[in-house]
Amino acid sequence: MSTYEQLAALEIPASGSDVSFAQIALADVGHAKSPVSFAHAGIRLLVNMPKGDALTGSLIQRLTNMAVSFFRLDVLTVKTQFGDERLGRHSVWYALEDNHAPVRLGTAADIADYLHSAKRLRAGDVLLVEFLAEELSRDSPVRLFEKAAGTLKRAPFFANPTVISYVHPTSLSESHDGVQLRSRQAAIAFRDELLARGWPNSTEVAQLNGTQAGNSSQWASDKRRAGELLGVWSASTREYVHPDFQFDKNGSLRRQDVRALLQALAMRDEFTREKDRGGWQRAFWLYGKSPMLLDESGEMQTPAERFAADPEAVIELARKEAEGLTDDQW
Repeated sequence: MSTYEQLAALEIPASGSDVSFAQIALADVGHAKSPVSFAHAGIRLLVNMPKGDALTGSLIQRLTNMAVSFFRLDVLTVKTQFGDERLGRHSVWYALEDNHAPVRLGTAADIADYLHSAKRLRAGDVLLVEFLAEELSRDSPVRLFEKAAGTLKRAPFFANPTVISYVHPTSLSESHDGVQLRSRQAAIAFRDELLARGWPNSTEVAQLNGTQAGNSSQWASDKRRAGELLGVWSASTREYVHPDFQFDKNGSLRRQDVRALLQALAMRDEFTREKDRGGWQRAFWLYGKSPMLLDESGEMQTPAERFAADPEAVIELARKEAEGLTDDQW
């Protein structure tokens, strides 16, 4: 039996301005009488997670990346893969795996059996999609897809994550079992998780890079303005700190590689220095696991992890995603 007994969920209502993240026990989903459904019509994306784990920032970012990829599908593909039949007041579940057609799961027991398969042991391997329509509505998977896509674009976390960079930190590090996190709360939790890593401030970065300037913090400020250093704003200490992926093992700035990466990221309007003043949109992207970056054992990596050994792969991913996000699907 799989050791994964919980699901992390991103719930996207068909109407409304926000989404939420939740943690759900697999036993509840697999109950014989009723698969667990969220309260609103819409779409829910779920991934498997280890028993006892909290709803962490990395899981939230994994679901975020999955949502962006899922909603890049065109309407014809959605109609072909998920159908265009009127649903009525009930859920339809599908399992998605890379390079495979969606598998429809007809009953709650099917869902549990699928997730308990011995082949699916790693967290985040399986993506489940639930379509839920309102009673007496004419909603189909295609209509729900179109409505949920609109909700996702308006959600604060997706529309403008930089708003959270000036919010005072809150304690969201404890287990969130049974608790729903609105998208803004989820962004704050992930931000605080990253800040806890103790990234260097401007003075520390300058010292590590051997600056002789009288005002050592000005060195980092100049590099940020030149597009050669990414800083993120820490509201609690009122200063910029600098994600560690940008430095070699001695703390020296990898200036050329970082410049090329920030230029590639800036191909997306929301990742420009002008739009991402606090740096958090780019930090979320860099520290969220990507299905496009796998290590030798097939485990997903974050762009920040891969950057140390293969900066070109990360720079190319940033370029490709920017090109993909210019179409009408997102």
